[in-house]
Amino acid sequence: MIKKQINLTIREQEITIYITEGFTSIQIAKKLLISRRTVEKHRENIMFKLKVKNMAQLINSVIKMDLLG
Repeated sequence: MIKKQINLTIREQEITIYITEGFTSIQIAKKLLISRRTVEKHRENIMFKLKVKNMAQLINSVIKMDLLG
């Protein structure tokens, strides 16, 4: 099976890791010293790139595509 090439930025990768670990947007924002809104925008971008509509699909896609190594 050929893996799809998904180009997530370093920050998007960091946020994806925190999302899959169950952190909220506020918790992620505090850890990365950015605003909650910035985290939410990154989350939107990640979901757009993965072509998913909700968090369950996002996490499922990350696991299926082995995006985090």
